[in-house]
Amino acid sequence: MNNEIHSIFSDMNKITNTIGYMPDGANCPKCDGLRTDTPEREVYAARRASYKLVTPLCKCVDKDHQKWAGLVSWANLPHERVPDDHRTFATWAGTDNADALAASKLFATGDGPHILTLFGPPDGGKSHLLEAIGRFNLAAGRSVRYSFASAFLDDLRMASVDDGTTAGALMETYAITKVILLDDIAVENANSFAVERLTSLVDHRYRDGLRLAVATNLGPEKLGEKLGERIASRLFDEGTGAVNIVMMKSTGHRKASP
Repeated sequence: MNNEIHSIFSDMNKITNTIGYMPDGANCPKCDGLRTDTPEREVYAARRASYKLVTPLCKCVDKDHQKWAGLVSWANLPHERVPDDHRTFATWAGTDNADALAASKLFATGDGPHILTLFGPPDGGKSHLLEAIGRFNLAAGRSVRYSFASAFLDDLRMASVDDGTTAGALMETYAITKVILLDDIAVENANSFAVERLTSLVDHRYRDGLRLAVATNLGPEKLGEKLGERIASRLFDEGTGAVNIVMMKSTGHRKASP
């Protein structure tokens, strides 16, 4: 009997020595499954499997990865495939337009007015700040959507070719997105479709207290002439505290950016 027990313990020791000890943090705190998200943990899981020591694998990492990949894809931020070209608050150069930088940081953290309007001539850094807002919120796990106004309208036009269901689903996705970043508004052709869709998006975010940051080269009068008084009155609302309006000057920022 003692010999049998000794043999069992001997075999167990051999297996333990071959497999090694479980790496720190290998068990998922959510599902208690074996995590394989690092090379060390992956090797350990493979060695256990080779001895038919089946342990349920953690699925949370895969789900988290899928969620993150979905957030990144939907965010549509510029320069996504070239990390060195990412525009962030940390890569903002110079001291010009400091008020716009401060307003963008405030907006990114979820504080202050829920609408941010950056306007002024080209090369002031408006697009840089929109991307920086997007990257800040994405890093925090919040849903973000960056789009040029013209691209937003093109997507809706293509979706509307169907029976309207696809376009409706797209607008619903925009509606539940935490932060919308709309660049170069009023550059697009101002036909009735553009005016209707852009006004609908802006009005919805404005009325429901949802976060929206826009960049435009046009001031309130010119924007009203092109897209209508309703959208201009929303984005340049100075009376309710719902909108933070920042006028930016041209500084050659585009040339100075990485």
